[in-house]
Amino acid sequence: MISETTVPETTRSRATRPRVAGPGEYAIDVERGFVPGEDPVDALPVFYEPWERLGKNIAALITTGRVRPALESMPVLTPDRLRSAGGLT
Repeated sequence: MISETTVPETTRSRATRPRVAGPGEYAIDVERGFVPGEDPVDALPVFYEPWERLGKNIAALITTGRVRPALESMPVLTPDRLRSAGGLT
């Protein structure tokens, strides 16, 4: 018979189970999954109208080969008037 002193440490105690992260730690909404918990805004503030206009026409610009000139002609706008998570100021 083997005495307790000769049993390796790993067989005497059970390993602890790894911690399982909750959905919130991965930005997963419990009701909507990977879709944000709040619906996004319908439009950006007026300051970002050039972005909105290009976004609405992006498919046509791509298929007609005019997307690059359209992007190059856009004004550079700072995102400082936006809030995180898609919100507006």
